[in-house]
Amino acid sequence: MNKVWSVAFLLSCLVLNLKAYYQQEVKYDIKVFLDDQEHTLHAFEEVIYINNSPDTLNEIYMHLWPNAYQANTALDKQLVEDRNMLLYFGDQAYKGFIDSLDFKVDGKKVISLESEHKDLTHFKLNAGLLPGDSIVITTPFRVKIPYGEVSRLGHLDGSYQITQWYPKPAVYDGEWHAMPYLTQGEFFSEFGSFKVAVSVPEKHVIAATGNLISKSNHNGIKTEVYSLDKIHDFAWFTDTNWIETESEVTLPNSGRKVKTYSKYNPENAYIWDGSEKYIDSALYYYSLWIGDYPYDVCTALDGGLTAGAGMEYPTITVLGGQVNRKELEEVVLHEIGHNWFYGVLGTNERVNPWMDEGINSYYERRFYEEVRSDLRIGDFFPIIRKVVKDLTPKQTEFHHMNHDLVNTRNLDLPINLPSNEYSSINYGAIVYSKAAISFNYLEKYLGKKLFDQCMQKYFDVWKFKHPSPVDLRKIFVDETGMELKWFFDDLLQTSYPVDYKVHFAGYSFDNKSFDVVVANVGDIASPIVISALKNGKVVKTAWYEGFFGTKSLSFPKGDYDEVAIDYYHDMPELNRKNNRYILFSLFGRVEPLEATFFFNFEKDDKTQIFFLPIAGANYHDNFQLGMAAYNSLIKEKKFRFLVMPQFSFGTQKLVGFGQAVYSFYPAEYFQKVNVNLSVRRQGLGFGGAIGKIQKIEASTNFILQRPNDRSKIRSSFEAKLSNVSVEFDRRGSKLKNYITFDYNIENKRAINPFDFNSQLQAFDQNWKLQGEFNYSLTVNNRLQSIDIRGFGGLFLQSVDVGTERFRVTAGNGTLLGTPDLEQFIYHTHDYLFDQAFLGRFMTDANLLSSQQVYSNDGGFKSGVTPGLASSWLGGLNVVIPLPVKFISFYTDFAIYDRIWDDFKTGGISAPLLYDYGLQLNLKKDYLEVYFPLGFSESIQSNYDVNGVDSYMNKIKFMFNINEIYTILQ
Repeated sequence: MNKVWSVAFLLSCLVLNLKAYYQQEVKYDIKVFLDDQEHTLHAFEEVIYINNSPDTLNEIYMHLWPNAYQANTALDKQLVEDRNMLLYFGDQAYKGFIDSLDFKVDGKKVISLESEHKDLTHFKLNAGLLPGDSIVITTPFRVKIPYGEVSRLGHLDGSYQITQWYPKPAVYDGEWHAMPYLTQGEFFSEFGSFKVAVSVPEKHVIAATGNLISKSNHNGIKTEVYSLDKIHDFAWFTDTNWIETESEVTLPNSGRKVKTYSKYNPENAYIWDGSEKYIDSALYYYSLWIGDYPYDVCTALDGGLTAGAGMEYPTITVLGGQVNRKELEEVVLHEIGHNWFYGVLGTNERVNPWMDEGINSYYERRFYEEVRSDLRIGDFFPIIRKVVKDLTPKQTEFHHMNHDLVNTRNLDLPINLPSNEYSSINYGAIVYSKAAISFNYLEKYLGKKLFDQCMQKYFDVWKFKHPSPVDLRKIFVDETGMELKWFFDDLLQTSYPVDYKVHFAGYSFDNKSFDVVVANVGDIASPIVISALKNGKVVKTAWYEGFFGTKSLSFPKGDYDEVAIDYYHDMPELNRKNNRYILFSLFGRVEPLEATFFFNFEKDDKTQIFFLPIAGANYHDNFQLGMAAYNSLIKEKKFRFLVMPQFSFGTQKLVGFGQAVYSFYPAEYFQKVNVNLSVRRQGLGFGGAIGKIQKIEASTNFILQRPNDRSKIRSSFEAKLSNVSVEFDRRGSKLKNYITFDYNIENKRAINPFDFNSQLQAFDQNWKLQGEFNYSLTVNNRLQSIDIRGFGGLFLQSVDVGTERFRVTAGNGTLLGTPDLEQFIYHTHDYLFDQAFLGRFMTDANLLSSQQVYSNDGGFKSGVTPGLASSWLGGLNVVIPLPVKFISFYTDFAIYDRIWDDFKTGGISAPLLYDYGLQLNLKKDYLEVYFPLGFSESIQSNYDVNGVDSYMNKIKFMFNINEIYTILQ
């Protein structure tokens, strides 16, 4: 029995040992010289690699991150997804690389092996590295520094940002975390010590990670040696113009003093002067709340940064692009905070970015709640103060508004996804803002004292290590004695909404209790906070555990006239409009109406409508003057509207546009479903005859979910019923109804985007089917493209079809009738009246209005009314950019039923219409002008029939303002 127990004990010890935490250790000794003529680094590196794992290592994986700055790397692919073409098209100025490598281990050469990624390598060890043993890895290397507009490594004029620049062993914790460089999604590296000797031409001022331990100058070359322990990265920077200021801060717990430095360019002194105090403040409060800053120096510098507003490295941060002092203070605060969440607590940011950016953003928010509570959003964006007359919201609301942009549009995501699974918008809205809001929620629920106790324990236990979400959760569960599943399982791991609704509040019939009846209309049973108010001021606040369904909550008795869920905005509430209840009111709460010019921030206690004067003009209405009214801005409301009534001075009629949308947000399959009702009216002034066009349209639009958040694919299906009428005063009207089914899919990728639309339409006894495909072949880093459009249309059933015929040229149309228009017919390609024209139904082909076209059916830019097809039509349009900016070459081809019949009977020699010319792209797809150079003989005949002799009258233009009408979708 004793032997059995001994074996069992040894086995249990072995299992515990296998599960015990360990981390590898690295010791760097690097010598590097900057050649500022060739923009290169020449360096030699020695790394002592200590194997603290229980495994024998037979290979080592190394990061070679400068190699990311080339075409077809993971970095390039991520940049392309965000429409950055600098690497994709291979401009040498933006390329970077690392070469001249000659890896040796303990003095013996090893062979580097190719990896899937250019910025990774690995090599087999000559002998296995046993647990507890170490090896010495050495190599020379050269780095070509790219021009600094791609990501974090680069040079701009005399400024150098030398980051992620040296060969670095990947993290090993039972598996190798060998990852390519990405600009969204940062780093994961082993802790150790660094000694780096930086040599530069003497005109350069150096700023670097760690402590400056020596410096020298020899033959115009300046050398500074920096050293620091217990860090996992080293960055350095130079500039030839920096002003340097310094300060000192005393840490709140240990009383230790830290030297702080600010280095900035003279032209930015009006922003940066005194900025060292921002560093002092950040170090003090982060130390107070989490634990003392462990190093002796901290620097913020004004650098040529293009990868965001700021970027952190141990003991040093680089910033760029700030426009005022308040913004600079905020970015300094955030980036200095990364010395805790990234620097000391070295989480795997590629896998768990919220543990770095999210928690750090919570502390940034807390700073503006406790330290700079006077600051408002308008202080950071002064232009807003010129637009908004009211006091702008406090800065603590920024993260709520950022998250609301996606949360209210059903684009929300879990907080705990890997960094490369977020779109650039959601990386900010979720990883930064939603996480910050969620940790603030947890802090308010636990109370600051208990929350700080947890975070300080987390810092103390895991500093200079690699904690995971499991480790953070264990600290909170152990310290609070609570499971906190609502936070760690629901808020962090799902996109379920938090939404409570108050139904009733008041005293019981026997006046012995004050109850608040609340329903959980969200999907998370998270804690709820309720406040009671008197005359607009909070009298009492109480927290309750979360629940599903409806519950009557007993609230402390008192003299109240209103209750509110989450009055202080400490919860990530989806809909705050259902959070308030007025006592002694029959209806509980009726929100007052507030009218605002142009823009204001969301107000929970008001029903807001925004107004904006608008004006317009066309040949029929003459001058139009009116007002736009709308109700949705930052948050997307389920019901939203845009109404733009205008008075037509030409027809003396009310014209304009109005649209109301109600959206549903299904849990899956569809991102949202829009139910739309719109009314559009335009006047028709023809001398003494006054008429109007009116369209009433109802539709349902199903927007499908994207495959993933970074996907550029968008698809939707729409069914709509359109009632269209054209009428003249006392002269009758023409009325038609159309049923249309549309399917649209597009891929908005930066390189070679495309879209496809198919449409089935029924009217009278006709059925019409058509499809359109657009493909853009990207040709350069300016995103210029060869645009190819194909169209095909077919009448499945055609009975006396008129204005709905397919057309080669998409013009504005014609109106035919007796001089007094007692009888009339109209022909227009835009028979659903979706487009905006300068002059609709203008029969004089020599007027400017007749030269307006839009891309539809055949898509020709020549002719007036050629190519009317009652059976079928096919078209091809090609636009090729020219070296001259804004100028393209276009050509169009079309074939349709009548011209094919003429060809078969020998009436014409070729069954195609064509045209070609030059296109002026004042604003591509919105405002274009077409200058014809040649076209088919039948198009010339069409011009002759319509009396178009002047070349100026053959010039066409496209003016597309219809995007405004789809803004509510």
